[in-house]
Amino acid sequence: MILSISFELKMLSIALLNGLILGILYDFLKVFRIYFVHNKILINIEDCIFWIFMAISIFLLLLYQNDGQIRLFYLIGIFFSFTIYTLLFSKLFINICIKIITFLNKLLKIIIFSLNLVLKPILFILKFIKNVLQNNKFYVKIYSKLKFYFIKKGGNSSDEKV
Repeated sequence: MILSISFELKMLSIALLNGLILGILYDFLKVFRIYFVHNKILINIEDCIFWIFMAISIFLLLLYQNDGQIRLFYLIGIFFSFTIYTLLFSKLFINICIKIITFLNKLLKIIIFSLNLVLKPILFILKFIKNVLQNNKFYVKIYSKLKFYFIKKGGNSSDEKV
């Protein structure tokens, strides 16, 4: 089967893009390993799963684009772009991902701290209202009827002393 030069260039560009995407996915796996420490067995299993995924994606692209015919330039294109990405951009990408995750972690801590600043006074007010209402006979009557639903039997709760 003779293919046109434009089709061959399209296949090569898809191969280069496939290698780039697989390099980025492998870097995501590296970042995952930074934040969740693994033992060597789990790392090997993850690598096997990744390489199986990589082989399946290459096969499916070849099947879709070229009726499953394996072309040497396609495999060389994937290997070339994966290697160039790994050598030139991998460390930069991993550092950017780490900075983004660190920023999001700090932002989450700030949001939680802000919520604590808002919720603590509200909880204090609600506790104060509860203490005021505990001295009210109407509240004691309702509380004694509903006590069964809110207090576990045999549990040590501060609300049992009403």
